[in-house]
Amino acid sequence: MRMVRLQGVIRYLVAALRAINDQPRWNMHLVWDAGEYHGPVSLVSVGNCPLTGGLFRMAPAADPADGRLTFVLGYAPTRRKMLSLLPRTINGSFVRDPAIQQHHTTRLQISCEPATPIQLDGEIRSQALFEVVYQVLPARLDVIVPAA
Repeated sequence: MRMVRLQGVIRYLVAALRAINDQPRWNMHLVWDAGEYHGPVSLVSVGNCPLTGGLFRMAPAADPADGRLTFVLGYAPTRRKMLSLLPRTINGSFVRDPAIQQHHTTRLQISCEPATPIQLDGEIRSQALFEVVYQVLPARLDVIVPAA
């Protein structure tokens, strides 16, 4: 939000590099339709479409017509590991790394410590939340997708 001179993709890339430099780590408990995870997390990305911020395929298996959210979670213990994953977010291949998991669900509940910022498509919506719930709300929004 403070990077007012940068625009577009460059702004997202610089923000990602700054975040990697800060080496974020949370202890999270995630519960979804088919499972749960408790442990260290560097990244959680939730989407109903593959693309975030116009460049990053943060949820590459997401399908806006399947009635589910796709989320990715991962833990990269070092800046070096985070930097190695960053370029692969552009084509979505980062999800093949053993440090990353990708799941589909209709509901995701996240509890975290310390509090985490939340962003929607790259824009900060909250600076510090301890609990977040994502849920599919059927028939709330018409989504137009190309025919297969």
